Amino acid sequence: MNASATNPRQSGPRVLLVKLSSMGDIMHALPVAYAVRARLPQAEIAWVVERRWRELVAGHPAIDRIFTVDTFAARRQLANLMQFRRELAELRKFGAQWALDLQSNWKSALVLAASGAGQRIGFGKGATRERLVWLGYTQRVSPRRAHITEQMLELLDALPGQAVDQGFRIPAPSFQVPAEAREAARRWRAERNIGEFLFLAPGGGWGAKRWPMERYLQVAQALQERWGLAAVINAGPGDGAPAAGLHGFSGSPLELGGLLSDARLVVGGDTGPVHMAAALDRAIVALYGPTHPDRNGPYARRTRVLRKPQPVTHSRHEECAAGLLAIEVDEVVEACSALLQEER
Repeated sequence: MNASATNPRQSGPRVLLVKLSSMGDIMHALPVAYAVRARLPQAEIAWVVERRWRELVAGHPAIDRIFTVDTFAARRQLANLMQFRRELAELRKFGAQWALDLQSNWKSALVLAASGAGQRIGFGKGATRERLVWLGYTQRVSPRRAHITEQMLELLDALPGQAVDQGFRIPAPSFQVPAEAREAARRWRAERNIGEFLFLAPGGGWGAKRWPMERYLQVAQALQERWGLAAVINAGPGDGAPAAGLHGFSGSPLELGGLLSDARLVVGGDTGPVHMAAALDRAIVALYGPTHPDRNGPYARRTRVLRKPQPVTHSRHEECAAGLLAIEVDEVVEACSALLQEER
């Protein structure tokens, strides 16, 4: 397990935040560290994250130490499992007094228990992502608010100290992109002569959350004609070459953050790049289907969300949800144009 060497508050109380993955979930959790710092200014705050996502929290100004684990590797080989045990043993040396489970599943609960924290704080029965996870907590919080970020902030009620002053505001942006990542993204744009641009994020954890690609292409064409915006699309491994008129981007998470920092508008579904754009305080048009934006939507002020009435489900069906299919191209174009007009 890797830990940062910067821990100037060693004499203060120690608070551990457990949010292992993935991009969108980590973006939703970033405000929690700011709020813990505001509540306990002298605390030493550590974050546990999957190794592949470490760079997303490495630049957080409220975090003193970062511990990494690799639960994916631990499940594949015995040698990796032994490494995982060593990672947990090092985490225990941190000596957390309070540990907050921001993930609410069995993996995060295991890390929470292994930390040795005297007070293990998480959501109560019926509010965790996986059943019976709440049994591992010494303090259980029943969330009252709808959005997952605000629910995680409610966990702070179980910490010592006074509640955060009502004048406290989560910084916007809440995600800090290093200057070198911004510069790398700008060089990438300069090489392709991309000026003002629209960023498309058509991905999603499963097919039911993915609006059809051909509709994204129609939106891009309409906004290019109406607003003169170039179109950049998030291109993961195996996605192939982008369609004509689109620029495919497949940089690192930090380079993605650098690119999104300069996007005029971001359009996409319930997916990591959209939540990163929200953490960067960008203008967003979000297309929602089986998940509900009241809980899982972009946690940002400059957002238009489109969703048709439909059941909420996290079943990982690959066929696009009927409600999501009911969102028409013209509706998305008009929402984008309205937001761009406001920005102007």
